[in-house]
Amino acid sequence: EYNTADRRTKELKKMLEKYIEINDLHRIECYDMSTMSFKNNTASMVVFTDGLSDKKEYKRFKLSEKHVSDFDMFVEVMKRRFKRNWETPNLVVVDGGKPQVRKVQRVLAQMDVKVPLIGIAKRPDRIIFGTQDLLAVRPQRNNLGFRLVQALRDESHRFAKKYHMYLRTKNMI
Repeated sequence: EYNTADRRTKELKKMLEKYIEINDLHRIECYDMSTMSFKNNTASMVVFTDGLSDKKEYKRFKLSEKHVSDFDMFVEVMKRRFKRNWETPNLVVVDGGKPQVRKVQRVLAQMDVKVPLIGIAKRPDRIIFGTQDLLAVRPQRNNLGFRLVQALRDESHRFAKKYHMYLRTKNMI
């Protein structure tokens, strides 16, 4: 398990270094939003430490219901997350394409947070780099580094949805 994690982390670093500056991938944070008609808005932050999911570091956010887009939700989450004195991530991954990456890029810049940023867009899965031109790259499906990003996305999606369903159920009762 650890060897695979180590290999996935090394492959990811190799893949990302071609486009953005990466020093280390000890801590990767991945964010996803979950909502239904902007009720019970939630967000998840999942953390992989050295390539393995680190559940004790996971955070969930209950978000304002005034949001009308996941862009606003991303802004709220990033502001709340980076005001905290939590360990700084070596990489931020957002579930989303160019518009989401652009939005998060702006918030991080406003807050003077200098952390490498990528997004993972769907259909087909591809990496969006937090660069000026928001370069999109489709790595080979079997690339271990890409697999790691997909695992992060799937886990953040699962975690956000679980909390969202919990809140929905709680609020129905």
